[in-house]
Amino acid sequence: VDDGGIPTTKFVDMPCNQNSVNQVFKDNIKTGEIESVNKPGLREQAQPSS
Repeated sequence: VDDGGIPTTKFVDMPCNQNSVNQVFKDNIKTGEIESVNKPGLREQAQPSS
């Protein structure tokens, strides 16, 4: 969920709102990061699954 107000994003285990442009992310396989499609520079290091 992107709170829209700070340069970081908290990811929670909730369904995304597909109508929100703030919740569209892509996986960058080169860097291993999850990046916002609509907010350049907003990215999160992907956490390994357990």
